[in-house]
Amino acid sequence: MIKKNKIGFLISSPREVEMFWPLIKKINRKKYEVVINDLFFNKDHLKILKKKTKFYFFSNVYKKKKYKVLVSTGEPLSLKITFISVFKFFYAITFGNIIEKTFLKKFLLSVFNRPFSGQGMDCKLTRPFFPFRELGDISVRLSDGSDLKIKNFPLNIYRNLFDIFFCYLDIEKKKILQKFNNKICKKIDYFTFKNIKKSKGFFSKFKHFKKSKKTILWLPTYIETPFEKDKNISLWIPKLSCLTNRYNFMIRLHPRTIINNYEIVNLLKDNNFILDLGIHNKISYLIQNSDLVLCDYGGTILGSLYLKKPIIFLNFLKNSSFVQRLKNTNSLELKLRKDLINLNLNHNEKNIYLKVQESLKKIYKKKIIKCKKKLFGIHKALSLNQTADFLIRKLD
Repeated sequence: MIKKNKIGFLISSPREVEMFWPLIKKINRKKYEVVINDLFFNKDHLKILKKKTKFYFFSNVYKKKKYKVLVSTGEPLSLKITFISVFKFFYAITFGNIIEKTFLKKFLLSVFNRPFSGQGMDCKLTRPFFPFRELGDISVRLSDGSDLKIKNFPLNIYRNLFDIFFCYLDIEKKKILQKFNNKICKKIDYFTFKNIKKSKGFFSKFKHFKKSKKTILWLPTYIETPFEKDKNISLWIPKLSCLTNRYNFMIRLHPRTIINNYEIVNLLKDNNFILDLGIHNKISYLIQNSDLVLCDYGGTILGSLYLKKPIIFLNFLKNSSFVQRLKNTNSLELKLRKDLINLNLNHNEKNIYLKVQESLKKIYKKKIIKCKKKLFGIHKALSLNQTADFLIRKLD
């Protein structure tokens, strides 16, 4: 194995390129290498990345190179079937399923804060693959700005996977240091969304876009729970289609939604939504150039708040496995809903239109700004330059 006195940036999916790129640009080309996940980069993604920097496929690096510092978001590179995963799967769909469907779930949660059901019928046969220790002497987790499950964050598995944590929120830093008091944790600026400027005519390349109308951007997350996949989109399409005549209504689908369910694309087209299926438009610029953002769950919430954009939350089914898991883990995504505008699936066309009008008023903008200050906190964060220097100093 070749030892590299360099910083390795492990990019697990195309959407992480936007996240890593500001930091990569601040580091001398001789001091870093980019490693990408073979599974999720298609030809178009690779063309774009080639214009930015040289990169290596994970399959060509794993067990062949080891970096002094490895930076990743902590996302698994793939899923594997192991003896343990098979055992857990059969436990979950038998004993775990009984727990899920009886009083035992509430009882175990009240006593142990865990249901010990293994997610019941929602359990997967595979286990996530985390190769970070094999790739780096010092392992760094860069927060991906995704959902934060307050009750069990940071995950116990992080203890052995990472030495250093980069986070954006005060609550992240507090929780990490409480649980892992021997780890280094640095609050950094959310530079993926830093200094993003509006661009005149940004949306003009999209068919049916009209300059005279305000723009709504819908950023649905990817729900992978069995029997609930993409229902956070399909159930909302008939509800939200009433807005497509009054506004430029654009939707940016999660890449995994496009790969796994292209039928949803045709359904959106049939209902007159404007689709951004390209990979050239950064989410940060889509948000900044929109007047209103519709979010349900996931990292787009933090990005929208950082840019002080009006947000409306689209709530999923209350009794769904997906939402129940968020409730059980005291998810930040649910807590943020208390102070901001929400839409439920039982709202009619008039309710929806009135909520949209309310969200576009200046008084709601003040609420958004207040929410941003509360969320991102008062503690000073490392700038982009300071974050890059911190990493460089870890090299020999």
